[in-house]
Amino acid sequence: MAIQLGEIVMSQAEAALAPVGLTPREYDALLCISDRSDMSQLELSKALGLHAPRMVPLIDGLEVRALVERVVSSQDRRRNVLRLTDGGRALLESSNRVVADLQRKLFGEITDRERKRFQKLVERLAAMPCPDEAHQGDPD
Repeated sequence: MAIQLGEIVMSQAEAALAPVGLTPREYDALLCISDRSDMSQLELSKALGLHAPRMVPLIDGLEVRALVERVVSSQDRRRNVLRLTDGGRALLESSNRVVADLQRKLFGEITDRERKRFQKLVERLAAMPCPDEAHQGDPD
């Protein structure tokens, strides 16, 4: 059931975000970076649940498109942090509207109370440790 739901949501998200030129993973990355200033690639990797080596091509792609920039941290010059560019903020803003429309489409048949309960359950499940945590450093 969880896999089927995930596939449905991912398929719908890919289709909804394609016209604005983003994948769901790219959208999630922009959203995380906007929510937290001076986030490192490693911190973003953990927030998205991605192996660190997969972050480099993701951030490289966003940087080439001038949506994200890597800058030296003002608190620790040895550390690079990620920031949205003006273009990244504008694209995220329009993408947020697309995602809100998608959520209404996907969850429009359930009540606000059911949606809130569902969201709490999903957050609870997402916070649970993965069964294969021992392999977290390994690439897929």
